[in-house]
Amino acid sequence: MKICPKCESGYHDSITTCPTHGGMLSEIRDLRPGMLIRDTYRIVEKLGKGGMGAVYLAQHTLMNEPRALKFLSQDLSEDEDFTTRFLREVRTLRQVRNRNVVDCGDPERAEDGSLFFSMEYVHGPNLRSFLKTAPRPFDIALALQITRGIAEGLGAAHAKGMVHRDIKPDNILMARDGDHWVPKIADFGIVATKESGHQTRTGNMLLTMAYAAPEQWTGTRAADLDGRTDLYALGGVLFDMLTGQPVFDAENYHEWAQKHLNTPPRAPSSIRPEIAKWKGLDALVLRLLAKDRNQRPQGVPELLTMLDAIVYDPSIPDAVDPDATVIINQPPRQYSTQQPATGPGLSPREAETSLPLPVPPPGTIAPGPGAFTHRPEAETSLPLPVPRPQPTSYPPAQAPLASAPPAYPSAPVPSTATPAPVSAPPSPAPAQNSDSGAYSSLGKTTRRPPEDSRSSGSYKTMNRTTRSVSRQYASSDNDEPVAKRSKGKSGLVWLVLILILAALGYAAQRFYVPKIKFTSLVSQSQPILSVAFSPNGLTLASASHDNTVQFWNVTTEKALNSLSDHVDALAFSHNGNSLATADWDREVKQWDPASGQILATFDGHTAKVNSVAFSPDGRTLASGSSDKTVRLWDLSAEKIQRVLEGHKADVNSVAFSPDGAILASGSADSTINLWDPATGKLLRTLQGHSHAVNSVAFSPDGHTLASASDDMSVILWDVATGKATRTLTGHTGPVRSVAFSPDGQTLASGSDDSTVKLWHVAGAAAAYSTLQGQSAAILSVAFSPDGTILASGSADNSIRLWYMSSIRGN
Repeated sequence: MKICPKCESGYHDSITTCPTHGGMLSEIRDLRPGMLIRDTYRIVEKLGKGGMGAVYLAQHTLMNEPRALKFLSQDLSEDEDFTTRFLREVRTLRQVRNRNVVDCGDPERAEDGSLFFSMEYVHGPNLRSFLKTAPRPFDIALALQITRGIAEGLGAAHAKGMVHRDIKPDNILMARDGDHWVPKIADFGIVATKESGHQTRTGNMLLTMAYAAPEQWTGTRAADLDGRTDLYALGGVLFDMLTGQPVFDAENYHEWAQKHLNTPPRAPSSIRPEIAKWKGLDALVLRLLAKDRNQRPQGVPELLTMLDAIVYDPSIPDAVDPDATVIINQPPRQYSTQQPATGPGLSPREAETSLPLPVPPPGTIAPGPGAFTHRPEAETSLPLPVPRPQPTSYPPAQAPLASAPPAYPSAPVPSTATPAPVSAPPSPAPAQNSDSGAYSSLGKTTRRPPEDSRSSGSYKTMNRTTRSVSRQYASSDNDEPVAKRSKGKSGLVWLVLILILAALGYAAQRFYVPKIKFTSLVSQSQPILSVAFSPNGLTLASASHDNTVQFWNVTTEKALNSLSDHVDALAFSHNGNSLATADWDREVKQWDPASGQILATFDGHTAKVNSVAFSPDGRTLASGSSDKTVRLWDLSAEKIQRVLEGHKADVNSVAFSPDGAILASGSADSTINLWDPATGKLLRTLQGHSHAVNSVAFSPDGHTLASASDDMSVILWDVATGKATRTLTGHTGPVRSVAFSPDGQTLASGSDDSTVKLWHVAGAAAAYSTLQGQSAAILSVAFSPDGTILASGSADNSIRLWYMSSIRGN
């Protein structure tokens, strides 16, 4: 960059004189304090420099507030492919609004053409510096609170499809919030973009060797990494805080790789024995550091559940947890914990991730927000203070004590002993002849009584049918007699057994539920954002966060061709000749699904597009966007027809009624608008949800509209009157998508709780079937045109085809 010494404006290196003053420009390597960038940001000081560029503290001249400016290096700024990806990632990152993620502003170009973006300025140290100045050993409860804050920030980003890929103490900034500290994650967009570029930027420079996950060391493509990679690094950060040292120590790149790939991590209590008093903590760290990402927590919600289960038990001696290294697949025991107290001016959620300032010294407990408390077994309304470790140097590792309880319950081990039946007679005397037949009852081998004994004792009460059933277990009629003391009981045992078998048989016939049939389709490497069937039902299209649209042959269940684009939602035209896509980069595209060629591109939205829908006559395409508008596009003229304005937040879903006379739009402002697409007139606004509306769908007859919301409910509306007729509840997470079956009798809903629920449209308010099996949020559901198949797209990167004929109640 070059600078004018008089006005201190910056210019590109190719310019030699100031356009304003005519004076010679001076070449500079760093921005100087006082320089004005884009007439908006005045440079205060340089904060740091890394491999991708430099960070400066600047004062926003209009807002009069500090901002951090991150400049990309000149070579990266001039790399068109990189900057395109970078801009797309920053747009996505801007949607992440969480107190534990550094707020990101707009990307801009400086006067010399270098790319930069503004960020929230965090006045505080990074976590590495924070740990260096904190008393040692570091407070365990405080470490758990920092971990929770980082996890919640990761959860917000993962929900938007963002993976950090470089979580480490240097990228965690500790922000002051009054008298508390709040951890904030920095550098999301840059890290993600850097690693997803096409150039050779995937070498050593991208690996922070102390925290990189095994899949990163094996060269897994950036597009194939997911949130579990971040959780591995978070496990390393937590290990650092608890023990004061990294999980592994190595001298070179190769040694680091071998240890992350092959060396089992130590339990933190093997270094700091008092950690064993915190039930579940050792096991949590080891789960996070599992080599196989399928053995780690499968998402932030599972991690938060495990954090909630950790409880302090002072009765446990300081020792290494003996089971910590062998229970990574076990679910956490549900210990009860006292919720942290909230301080003045803080909500319960803020209190959970707010940290006391300054850091309390070991041996004391900080009252108020953020304090972990243990509730003893005796009932009490007041939490007991958690003892903190006294100042001391780390003791040497000790051998595991037999009395130390496991952090999580071990799985029940099947017994090799055969269980004896209740009320079973004592074992008979050993047989004297080798050819006497034996039968087995409930795993207990006994002898049948001789034929002449069946007419006496308890056998007198057994009818012919009972005796015939009993005889099927015999291999010979020449059995040894049972012991005399069992004569009065064995018949009763058999009668009870036969009655139980009869009852089980009846129950099996009466209540047997056929196994639900499904097929899993896996080809894409990121969450499945949208699924749609072609009108003939032979093809399924799926849009993924990995920037692909995959086509599937529904009959053979095989992947066909695919498209490369940044698609958030898709829809087939009613004749099947075209596919519309809603793009993250603000565009709407129309494709020829057979050839994969773009038929038309519609540009006009000022924010990402969330939903698209064709009118029944195929002449109009509707798109809903985060710019709060719905746009109607004339497909024949390939131009904008009209813009529908009225929502106060993102438009998440659009749908035409079957006759095309009404267009419904669902918004993050918790309302549904019904429009006349011919005139653009707003017909009515439906209000009933308390949170964002994510999906809307018309019934085949057009009389009913279904809406799905973040408030975990589905509402059915009478389109003619605008009245809510039924509210369907039962999901335990936000509902992302709804779809009517072609006959209009069934409604399907997909939720963040990883389930699909099926509802009778004209029946009870309870779901008649819940489809489970996918391991993450269900983001989209769609019925095939003949109603025989329901497709569900999940954040676990899979699609399931559910065969409706196998689902009871259909």
